Amino acid sequence: MNRIELPANESALFQGIVRHRRFQPVGHQFRYSLFMWLLRLDELPSLFERYWQLGASPWHWARFRREDYLDRPERRLQDVVIDKLASKLEVDREEVVGEVWLLGQLRYLGCYFSPLNLYFVKRDGIFRHVLAEVSNTPWNERHCYALDLRSLHPHGKEFHVSPFNPMGQEYDWRILPPEGNRLAVHLQVKRQAADHAGAPIMDAGLHLRRVALEQRSLNRMLMRKPSQTAALLAAIYWQALRLYIKRSPFYPHPGRSGDLGNQRS
Repeated sequence: MNRIELPANESALFQGIVRHRRFQPVGHQFRYSLFMWLLRLDELPSLFERYWQLGASPWHWARFRREDYLDRPERRLQDVVIDKLASKLEVDREEVVGEVWLLGQLRYLGCYFSPLNLYFVKRDGIFRHVLAEVSNTPWNERHCYALDLRSLHPHGKEFHVSPFNPMGQEYDWRILPPEGNRLAVHLQVKRQAADHAGAPIMDAGLHLRRVALEQRSLNRMLMRKPSQTAALLAAIYWQALRLYIKRSPFYPHPGRSGDLGNQRS
């Protein structure tokens, strides 16, 4: 029997570092290595056929579970992304429709947590919009920010992420989309000010390079980090303990959840 050749996939792995720096009220910084998936969502069925580790069933090592992303799990994820972009940017849906690519984490060995998922929307060969899905822990809440890559501006913080960061802050994003072999995200956090001139409190960055999604590279990534989501959670709590020891001010949860509610378990 002749082997059926599957078409080449555009999805990829991205490998690199995540870095955080706090400037005030106490200094603190860290960096970790990690890898992330860049998945063209329309390719998921063919990717599931190509790679035995990847799929939608509980027994898959790297599992794509629709309920882990955004809301309305009965609908296609790419359709929900477009709807949320249009709603948050207050534009007609046709202005933001395009190919949807997910930069984020999967569920490894049954464990899932992703502090940041970025849904890039590509139209006419160019990445034009991003829906940023932010998650917190231990509350397991999620919230979305809609970004126009052609016109990035500072905006107010709308969602409680860390007990060491209060509300009343603003975010300033800089994003290099995955059009080549590099991908970068820089987020500067400032005190909220009318003229956007507040002093930087902290910044965070992702610096990643493309790795072709092949059986060999996937094996290597998973063997090095068999449950990266568990490692991410451990790192978050370890850094929180370090901030507590440094007596960084503590801000309790304000009692408002994100616009997506609680993460499904």
